[in-house]
Amino acid sequence: MDEKQKILIIDDNSQNIQVAANILKDDNTTIFATTSGSNGLEIAKLKQPNLILLDIQMPERDGFEICKLIKNEELTKHIPIVFMTAKTDEKSIESAYTAGGVDYITKPIRKAELLARVKTQLQLSQLIIALKKTSYTDGLTKLYNHNKIFELLDLEIIRAKRYKSTLSIL
Repeated sequence: MDEKQKILIIDDNSQNIQVAANILKDDNTTIFATTSGSNGLEIAKLKQPNLILLDIQMPERDGFEICKLIKNEELTKHIPIVFMTAKTDEKSIESAYTAGGVDYITKPIRKAELLARVKTQLQLSQLIIALKKTSYTDGLTKLYNHNKIFELLDLEIIRAKRYKSTLSIL
């Protein structure tokens, strides 16, 4: 993890955000936070964090719904989501994984657990990125192959559609 890691915390309780941010804050990490699930989705699209910590119990939309929305967006579907919640029942845990979460941390937040789970998910994310990079480049020339070119074209089409819809609103 050589480059600065970006972590987004989405929790309706600002004290929970502060606790997690204080634990995770270091020179190698940038923390973004919001108390709104809808804002969290927009921040995820704009900032492209390496990891999202998401509360389940939210006022407007619960964390399961926010997770599904994040996973359904082309720009954010690859971001690992770790749920942070006081809910410990089996149904909630199962729903978290079904929605697209990769891990589950119970509150109150324990420093060692949060650090270990975040570190693991960031390392896994970096390995996946490295594997993708390897699969997207030609071994001899180090130039992008057709897989990467098609992915870049797909992203440009998505951006163009968003830009066009933004212009039509104005």
